[in-house]
Amino acid sequence: MAGTSPCVMFLKKMIETEQLTATEALMPIATLAHNLKTPTVELIDQIFDLIKSPVVTGNPILKAHGHLVFATIIRKACLTTPVTEVFPEYVFGKMCTPDNPKISQVYIPHLVKELKGAQNTEEQMRAISVLGVLGHESVIPLLLNYIEGNVEGCTPAVRTMAIYCLSDVTKQYRNILLPVYSSIVHNQAEDRAIRIAAAFSLLMKMQPDTVHLQKLAVSTWFEKDVEMHKFIYSSLRSLSQLALEDHPEGSAWKGLSTKAQVVLPLAKPVAGIISSTFFSFFSGVLKNLHVGSQMINAMVTGSTSQMIYHKTEYFLKQVQTTPVEFSIDVGGVKSLVGDLVKSVSGDTASYLEKIHPEWKELVQNLEISPVEDTPFAAHVWTKFSDDIQFVFASNFKTVDSIKEQVLESLKSPGKLLEKVCTKTPININKAFEALPYQAVVPSDLGFPIIVETQETNLVSLKGEVDVNCAAPSVT
Repeated sequence: MAGTSPCVMFLKKMIETEQLTATEALMPIATLAHNLKTPTVELIDQIFDLIKSPVVTGNPILKAHGHLVFATIIRKACLTTPVTEVFPEYVFGKMCTPDNPKISQVYIPHLVKELKGAQNTEEQMRAISVLGVLGHESVIPLLLNYIEGNVEGCTPAVRTMAIYCLSDVTKQYRNILLPVYSSIVHNQAEDRAIRIAAAFSLLMKMQPDTVHLQKLAVSTWFEKDVEMHKFIYSSLRSLSQLALEDHPEGSAWKGLSTKAQVVLPLAKPVAGIISSTFFSFFSGVLKNLHVGSQMINAMVTGSTSQMIYHKTEYFLKQVQTTPVEFSIDVGGVKSLVGDLVKSVSGDTASYLEKIHPEWKELVQNLEISPVEDTPFAAHVWTKFSDDIQFVFASNFKTVDSIKEQVLESLKSPGKLLEKVCTKTPININKAFEALPYQAVVPSDLGFPIIVETQETNLVSLKGEVDVNCAAPSVT
């Protein structure tokens, strides 16, 4: 939490020498971009060495979070640091700047190499998300190739991820991305998830003109995809229902809400109250305190998966922060349930073995086969306090691993009881600092004006859980 250079070097040594377990190392790595106080060139080099170390690269979770936090540090410290933010470089050392040659000559080639060497879809999505978070102008053409599907083996999930991961820099590269996203939205041959991702980015990140919203509204009369129709109409309707006085100062929704009120009558209405796909926008202001908040809740029914999205944003006078934002995408639930039922019942017979012989012969003569269920896959992405990100993915391999452990426990219940029926010590101590900011401003009198904001939270839990299986009780 201190975030100074000596503290970062100390944690780096602890992780590289494996004095911290993978679980213990995850938290300092994931929160490094949030806590880092002095992003000097030398310190960023040390962090780069950390994410390349065998301890980090040998663990998929640490590797994913390490690359993600490194890209966040580069974007925050080198690419988007405002010119008004001045560090005492004679004390801390030379800070990172956009013209640092290592960004284009060392860091980006390494991240691109990770993408080119991806062996499966999961690795592709992780590498693309890192490049998108970085947001350097040199990686935009590469990501556009994935967005447009010009790369061999690029799945709809990868293309969707490439769109979402550019959300933080979409406004910066609006002139490049807007024509591409607009063509995807209005191309009904594209996958639903890709079109909705492009439409969401167009609406929320690109400050679209009225003409773009008019095209969206009119397109609902010719839209063949019901879920896409629901997305467009629910978004425009929710935005149009926001009153102008409910927008906090600095909100980008104010102009968007006014435009939505103009174009909503052009859209084809959707019947019903509860929808399988919707985007809802909420905004409120406490006028006396000059603070407010905005919230997005969404559920998207894709062709093979379901996605839930939420974002909360606070406007505290001149401070704007996002305390929480998350997305959960789950697909292939049917295949997962079927696999679990087979494991429990032990029934592995195919459907042909359960039907009448004449029906079986008829099906075989027709040379048809049932549509295969989508394999199970789940992705969870969360972001806390603007720059602390966690990503987790699960697929059928994860389920198989858990299933094997459960079956092994059922075969040897005695070993399971030995682990459960005992005293388990608990010692959890976590400290977290929200909104860390410190500035020293010189005054005419010669005295420094110190501006500091912080919200430190501490969670401490210590004790033990005693499970007595002889006389069932928990203390």
